[in-house]
Amino acid sequence: MDRGTAVKILKSLFDGIDPFTGEIYDRHSPYQHPDTLRALSMAVEAIKRPNASVGRRGESPAKAGKPWTDDEDEALVRAFEKGLDKSALAREHERTRSAIRARLIRLGKISP
Repeated sequence: MDRGTAVKILKSLFDGIDPFTGEIYDRHSPYQHPDTLRALSMAVEAIKRPNASVGRRGESPAKAGKPWTDDEDEALVRAFEKGLDKSALAREHERTRSAIRARLIRLGKISP
């Protein structure tokens, strides 16, 4: 398997999507556990930069890796539908831009 294919599969899992069927995993899936998401993210970085040290590049947002509540999902959808970009949404929700993207995919607001 080439690196590009491996990264594509890992990113799909990170986004909560079965890389082979396109099925969206349940929010309680082990693929959505914060530690699993961190491990998948580290694996992608390790594949992309095999000789680099993998770890955090600074302080993470306050809610990085924490589960989303129904209220947060509703607030995210409202803000997204008002036209806020992913950077603004990330700041507002104290999450990473990739977490915002993954959540919007899970909520059916954007395509994978």
